[in-house]
Amino acid sequence: MKAKSILTGILIGIVAFPTITLGSSFVSSLIADKSVDEAVQILATQIDNLIGRVEIVEIKQTEQEAQIAKQEACRETDRLLVEIKEVCGIQPFPGLDECISRRLNYYSETDNISELNRADILKELKSLYLSAKNQCEL
Repeated sequence: MKAKSILTGILIGIVAFPTITLGSSFVSSLIADKSVDEAVQILATQIDNLIGRVEIVEIKQTEQEAQIAKQEACRETDRLLVEIKEVCGIQPFPGLDECISRRLNYYSETDNISELNRADILKELKSLYLSAKNQCEL
């Protein structure tokens, strides 16, 4: 992570210095031989254009972050479903609610505490699974 920060700083320095130098030359050429009012108007137009571009980049970045969050939620949904099936231990997998119900029935029939623990774990996983599934479907 530290190396990434250092590399980013170096790249910014390499890109920023020439950009600032060329930018000042560009601004000078834009407003050369112009009155103060014309120069201010030209610079204001350029700043407005720049702000519009920055807003577009921010919107696209927000959309991309939302897409990444959705993909992560979908991966989490898949991972939780695999874990639920493993904890359930019933083949073929009867579905989450049915599995919880069967585990509770096994507990009431056998007084085996591990069945109750499995049912509790499945309930917790169900909550996590449904939350991730809702985020995935957005």
